[in-house]
Amino acid sequence: MKIAEEPLGKYLRQDGVSGTDLFWQNTLFGKMIPFSVLTYANLNTGAQSENFQIGFTEIFVKDIKFPNDSDGPIRLVYSSPSFDRTDNGPIIGVFIYEINQDYKPKIEN
Repeated sequence: MKIAEEPLGKYLRQDGVSGTDLFWQNTLFGKMIPFSVLTYANLNTGAQSENFQIGFTEIFVKDIKFPNDSDGPIRLVYSSPSFDRTDNGPIIGVFIYEINQDYKPKIEN
């Protein structure tokens, strides 16, 4: 992944896969991913951590930041059927967003 001419370490952790807090909270792409990190787990030992550690895997929870009734800049208008599954198993994600033509950003003074 490359974002502008920014160093990769700004948005990706040392494992080259996991996003940093800056990625999840301050990029539109991070906010468009309809999941948030719940915890980190070592799948070999069962250990959990609130903070990233090498060898730990991100455990996600569903978190739609721009629902289809949102008045934000974009709206999630389609997600793959597996996104709504209630049983365990993989999720194959296709997510389509619509640009909110009526969006008016809040301007702070």
